[in-house]
Amino acid sequence: MKKRVILFLSPILTYSTLLFCLSLPVHADHDLSAIDPLSKPYADVMRVIIAEAGLKPVYYKAPNRRGRNMFVAGHLHIECCITPIWRDWQEEQDIQLFTDPFYTETTILVGVRGQNFEINGPVDLKNLRVAIIGGFGYEQMEHFGSVIGVPNFDDLSRLLLRGRADAAVIGEPEFIWQNRRTGDGLEKIVGMEQYDLHYRVHVSKRELIPVLNETIARLRRCRAIKRMLEELQSAERALSDKACSRTN
Repeated sequence: MKKRVILFLSPILTYSTLLFCLSLPVHADHDLSAIDPLSKPYADVMRVIIAEAGLKPVYYKAPNRRGRNMFVAGHLHIECCITPIWRDWQEEQDIQLFTDPFYTETTILVGVRGQNFEINGPVDLKNLRVAIIGGFGYEQMEHFGSVIGVPNFDDLSRLLLRGRADAAVIGEPEFIWQNRRTGDGLEKIVGMEQYDLHYRVHVSKRELIPVLNETIARLRRCRAIKRMLEELQSAERALSDKACSRTN
């Protein structure tokens, strides 16, 4: 079957997504910039780790491709929740550094509750319309009947619930978050792949790597990251364990 790649964009959401949005935290370091992840759980975790590291960047919101272009141009210094294979442009290779992994994410194939798909192997994927976040690739993509690229996770859930896609690829923390939003309307079909997630740092800010690595190690030891992503605990609750203290 010939594969098709379809780009689905809501006119309203596309316009708002493509706008270049800027958020300035109090006392931000204007010489340090970071981009918010599209995923709400990961955006929360990113800001916690950066704050715990004592950093106060200017935060930007931008679509995936624009964010990558900004990083290449040196206008962005920190990006979260990335595995190196997702950042494979030739012009990115000499300007990017990665921290130690802060979390291992399992990506899963999800659908609307009650559809009862039976997936026993790649051949069972060939007739599915599968939604993904534009700009990300997965090993199993070549087996999908068609791929529908969307700009954000809200559009991804909406596409599924309206029957315009059969399934979607999503990380488990975002799946938990979206199910809270949609009233438990989605269900896991099958687990797919695992990725170690890192912070990506521009080479001009290489001194941030050991600072972030120390913070990541501390918050992993006290399981704060795991609690925030898998139990969706608030940052205050997740960091309440004395083992999370900077003095330990």
